[in-house]
Amino acid sequence: ADVEDHRLVVAGVKLMHRPALRDFARSRELLEEAERRAPRSAEIHAWLGKWHILSVFNGWSTDVPWDTQHALDRTARALDISPDNAFCLTIDGFAHNNLLRRLDIAGKRYQAALDANPNESLSWLLRGALHTFCDQGSLAVESVDKARTLSPIDPFGHYYDALSAGAHLTNGGYLQALELADAPRRDGAR
Repeated sequence: ADVEDHRLVVAGVKLMHRPALRDFARSRELLEEAERRAPRSAEIHAWLGKWHILSVFNGWSTDVPWDTQHALDRTARALDISPDNAFCLTIDGFAHNNLLRRLDIAGKRYQAALDANPNESLSWLLRGALHTFCDQGSLAVESVDKARTLSPIDPFGHYYDALSAGAHLTNGGYLQALELADAPRRDGAR
């Protein structure tokens, strides 16, 4: 009760991206407390949606259909609250891409996010990954390069490096892909 609302969200997001299941589970508790305090915060619903996506993606879900549906419910709730929120659109696209393999819907969400905020680096990054999946190398590189330009010192830089490596690989930039894939190891990231 004595923790500020925004600190709950920041701590929850930080724990969500750690490799330990214990931290991941704790992140949900923090985000759900933040939701209880601010039930009309679209971003909190989007973060909870991402939590369910990562639960499935990381292989920690004990009920994949349930987590998939909850991810979609959370992102839909976020968009009900704030339909033009670039972050919420991005996470909804991430859900459709990673959980349902609905690349068409994901692409539309990423584009809507960029229409709402052309500086949404995560949307540029995930759009690049989508182009990578579709074997559209030049578009993939263009998108990930834009994401990296918009967020050059992102705390999740290793994620940007990994998706950028895939984009360059798809585009035939093998040396650049290798350099990006090795960057987290060179920089001491875990």
